[in-house]
Amino acid sequence: MARESDFERGERQRSELRAIGKKQTELEAVLGLAKAMERAREGNFFPLGIDGENVSSDEYFADEHDEDRRRVRKVYFGIPDIERRKELIKLQRQLDQKIERQSEEDSWRAEAAVTEARRASRQLPWEWAAIIAVGCVALGYYFQGLVGAIGGAVGGVFLAQGAVANRKAQLLADLEQAVGALTDLKKARRIASLSPAYFSDIEAITGEEDREFGQQNARWKVAEYERQQKLKDA
Repeated sequence: MARESDFERGERQRSELRAIGKKQTELEAVLGLAKAMERAREGNFFPLGIDGENVSSDEYFADEHDEDRRRVRKVYFGIPDIERRKELIKLQRQLDQKIERQSEEDSWRAEAAVTEARRASRQLPWEWAAIIAVGCVALGYYFQGLVGAIGGAVGGVFLAQGAVANRKAQLLADLEQAVGALTDLKKARRIASLSPAYFSDIEAITGEEDREFGQQNARWKVAEYERQQKLKDA
């Protein structure tokens, strides 16, 4: 079976999320929540940083998550039919869990890419270099005999060394890129882990609001995480 390309994986992941989202919006529409959810998903009317506050992009998006989460919870827990309420909560939980599993999948792929790039960087193309060197000797001999062969050998050494050096530089650049992508992904996953889920497992089972869980705040967790990182880097 052919390995799934990055593009194909991305399309599959988006399709999986759309399928859950479609069920969610359809049920919201059946319950007459379409307008309320449209307003709930609009985002902050006064987004963080609009007044010139010094905030990072991660803190900004965490604040947007907090506001979206607060509004969605308010709408869902306002549904009088507890069984329908639980259905919607479970769908949101499925969406959150699918996103997390996809993030794990991306992390595995990124780690595999680093492993492959590191392995490749240790396997320089000496066989190809040898072919270049022998080819130069053969060409030199063909055109100028023994003298040409000697000259071809000298030139072949430089050409072969250049080919190996260029290939090594490319492989090291590929490794650096793979490591950078993995580092960025790990940071993104760490930041995402600081944002509480929209609903807890208990809320999905009972349909009843856990106010303490609802009061969890992503923005302050992200701000504290960034403060700790700055202290480490200082």
